[in-house]
Amino acid sequence: MKQNSSFAIALGVLVALIVIGHGDASVLRPRYNNPPDRVKDWVALGDSFAAGPGAGEEYDHGGSGHCMRRKEAYAPQLQNDDTMIGPDGPGSRKPTFQFAACSGDTTANLLDFSKPEENQLNKIRSDTTFATLSIGGNDVFFGAIDARTKGTEAMYSKEFHDRYFTVLDQIIQEKFRWSPQTHDTSVLYQTGYTQFFDDYTTQCDETKFFPAPNVPLITQELRRNFNLLTHSLNEVLQYWIDLRNVKLAKFLDKPGDMRMYVSPIHFIDLDWRYMNHRFCTDGVKEPARKNVDTWFFHAPLNPLIPGQENNETYLEEVMKLYPLTWQPGRPGEPEFDASGTGDSEDTPFDPNNPAHLLASEKITKTFHPKPPGFNAEKDGVMYELYRRNHQRQLSDKSLNILCIGDFSAFGEGYEYITPDRYGFIPYLQSILMHSDNFDNKPVRHKFTGSQKTGYAGDVGHEIYPSGKFYKDIARKAASSFEFQQAIGKVVPIMMGAKDMQLGRSVDDVLPEIHWLLSKIWAYDKSAVVLLLSVPMMGDPTDDGHEWWPVQRKIIEFNAQLAQIANYYATRDKRSIVYVHASAPPSLRIEHNPWIADSEGYHRIAYDVLSGLVQANERKFFDGDDWKADNIDETPGYELKPLKDKEVTNGIKCHQKRPETAPGYDAITKSLFRGAKDQDDWINNYACNTTFVCKFSWDTERYNTSAPFPFSEGKTCITAGGDNTTHATAHQFLVRRENFGDDLGDWCKDNLRDILDQCVKDGEGYGGYWGDGKRAIHLSNVKYHDGDATTPDSLSPVPNWRANFAPYEAAMSAIKSGPSSTFTPEPVPDDVESRKEEPTGVTAYSTFDAKATPPSAAAPEPPKGEPKSLQIVYEDYTTESEIGDTHAWHFHEGKQGEAVDACSQPLVDAETDVDTNAWDPPLPSGEWKLRFAGYAEDCTFKGHGERRADGDVGWLHCPERPAIKCLEDPRKAGGKDSWKRCDLGVERIVVAYCDWS
Repeated sequence: MKQNSSFAIALGVLVALIVIGHGDASVLRPRYNNPPDRVKDWVALGDSFAAGPGAGEEYDHGGSGHCMRRKEAYAPQLQNDDTMIGPDGPGSRKPTFQFAACSGDTTANLLDFSKPEENQLNKIRSDTTFATLSIGGNDVFFGAIDARTKGTEAMYSKEFHDRYFTVLDQIIQEKFRWSPQTHDTSVLYQTGYTQFFDDYTTQCDETKFFPAPNVPLITQELRRNFNLLTHSLNEVLQYWIDLRNVKLAKFLDKPGDMRMYVSPIHFIDLDWRYMNHRFCTDGVKEPARKNVDTWFFHAPLNPLIPGQENNETYLEEVMKLYPLTWQPGRPGEPEFDASGTGDSEDTPFDPNNPAHLLASEKITKTFHPKPPGFNAEKDGVMYELYRRNHQRQLSDKSLNILCIGDFSAFGEGYEYITPDRYGFIPYLQSILMHSDNFDNKPVRHKFTGSQKTGYAGDVGHEIYPSGKFYKDIARKAASSFEFQQAIGKVVPIMMGAKDMQLGRSVDDVLPEIHWLLSKIWAYDKSAVVLLLSVPMMGDPTDDGHEWWPVQRKIIEFNAQLAQIANYYATRDKRSIVYVHASAPPSLRIEHNPWIADSEGYHRIAYDVLSGLVQANERKFFDGDDWKADNIDETPGYELKPLKDKEVTNGIKCHQKRPETAPGYDAITKSLFRGAKDQDDWINNYACNTTFVCKFSWDTERYNTSAPFPFSEGKTCITAGGDNTTHATAHQFLVRRENFGDDLGDWCKDNLRDILDQCVKDGEGYGGYWGDGKRAIHLSNVKYHDGDATTPDSLSPVPNWRANFAPYEAAMSAIKSGPSSTFTPEPVPDDVESRKEEPTGVTAYSTFDAKATPPSAAAPEPPKGEPKSLQIVYEDYTTESEIGDTHAWHFHEGKQGEAVDACSQPLVDAETDVDTNAWDPPLPSGEWKLRFAGYAEDCTFKGHGERRADGDVGWLHCPERPAIKCLEDPRKAGGKDSWKRCDLGVERIVVAYCDWS
């Protein structure tokens, strides 16, 4: 007989794996979760968090015994939902359903086939379309009061890894026979573990959830430890799932950006669905057993056996084994009288005794979901089954995207020859522009940020690959004009890998994360943050059973990120989503275990898409900031003299160069962007669909209203050229008849002729060719007739490979901890942001969005009352933040009136300048400022001291005389002149610049 190892765990797990097998999937989407269109039969497998003890009436007609299957568990609710997908599609007749979950089962139970009729996995039939699975909590001692210690040891054990992998393989490969050759639907809906507590409140610190003397108080520390174990287990399971998916994924190769693949397993984040419905919610005094807004069962009011309340031996054993909940009869443990009669301490648990079962369920249901909680989980599973519908709803939104990150987000360089160039950004762009993803309308969006190479077509961002610490990158990003715009931004944050690489403790990084988030919402209250995990690092051949120091630290760091997202969303009602980055160590570039390869970044881009879809589902994109018409569609490209469907009968050259214009070497050095030579660029990049279309911003029907080249066929566009050297800023366009067509000899031969005949040997900037169905077009996007621009010396396209240790040293650091023998070469992070100048030709600036585009006319001075630039110094010493930090703030005000030092400035920037007590320094350095009435930036240059003529700096604005800046008399006012703002921030005006 199978041992009764009931899920007696207060902090147990709902891990729902939806295994989708033989369903019909007529629509394939470029996402690794592809749910079935029709469901003939499905099975619910797992433990008590699938069975649902306490959730309604008995499900089985003859009774389910110790399995405790109940009608209000999420699986029966899913089956009974009116929108459940059936054999004929959504809303049709119901599929058949097998409810096999059993309270107390572990991975070992699922792999025990000694009694075939009792094994859950054997309920999967040949016509089963999908199954759900909840398993794992019992394996990691989730219910023990010392769960974080015991649970962590079990979670990282090879035994748990092996059993879990075997369960997945039994379901996916043995039962469903899933293979890339036979299946087009996913098998991945593992619903994640949820926090049971809000851990930022304090009213539970003096509370017990179990009425016994030895029960610990539910303090913040205890609650945080339980929550961190929950999130850590989520991360471990997702990492193992990632490894399995990479091995089993079905690839549907399409040229260029839209490589589609389907994986058999999918993880569902349920945690956010329980917000405001946990224990210890703000304002609730626990134990609040009658609170209908709490979606978990409390412990019974008096679960102790009568007569045993003062039996210290009894209580000690109960609390050692079942500190929050308990169930009699676990193998190898003391047997208690669950009937509640108190007749004998030695009465064994009898699963056939109704009194025993009733008493058992009364206790077992503790900390398990109530019916409303299971209803939320049902909604989570249904949400994934209808994922494509939710995804389409993004087409009505406009997204200004500002990416913040370290090297893990961005690859090794900007060159064309870098396969990981720009990290996940090109793939995310392509996904958002692929109209088939969004109800035939792409998502209007712009990438913004101060960091840009200046090469035509490159996007803005706030990613600093050489940033040493989290706080360094956070400060750089927060000081940018783009960061400080209150326009409603999506802010994906993917960093922390550098800190883990350098061996920093997780606790040291946490205040820096809070600081960055507080800055984001201080400037842009409606900003939506996507907090991405650090992708797991390790040996590409690793199967996940061995845990090295850096890997454990990454799990801990990511668990903290998930908890932080929960904290801000629950306590402060902020728009924040935690996003797991699903690129395991097997998806790394060959020589660098820290950088994902192209497939890894492709997966991360889909993870970001999942975050966007979830954010929309949670109503974060409601409101005027997110309306689709806030961002213009991509402009059409002026390709004159090439005409739609033109047959050129050979090469035609255009855009004649003057004698003083740059030559072939300067033009092609810019255009090739790191390729070895002309042949390398033509063969491996320009006429390679996998490359040129991947990095094109306009691959398929992005602007459906634009004329040729979008009228027929599919077009890929790429560009090169430094904007400081306008005469070398080029655009290359290649148009195929069909999206899947190859770019073969017709592309290579004609492009080579254009370069040779028109650019190298001729007098043109470019040329074109067309045969009526296909076309090639090379042009200077800033061309003017008679332009005599002489190019500056072009710098090499930047990369930061020297910032990484050799592969062997990197692997040693991952396995043994960082080494002090490797010192990265200094590589400048900041790339000067260059402005686009107006031209008579439509420039390739689709994603070079400027918040305030420069005007061709000379800027007018500000109108109205005389203006004043007032410079505020900040001392910030709050312990919960980075620590003792200092900053300059630049405010626009009125002459003779002090600005509110705590208000939002034009610009702020962290500084390394320190000061004694109440003696603030004068500003030094240089900052860009944008005043009302000006179309271009002004520049403040501070001396850091008061000079003999009284000035402390100068303000320079275009077309205006320089303005002398003076020391503010308030600076000498001592302590009383400082103004105290929120969170321990103190500020004082130290200088001003007046003009009229």
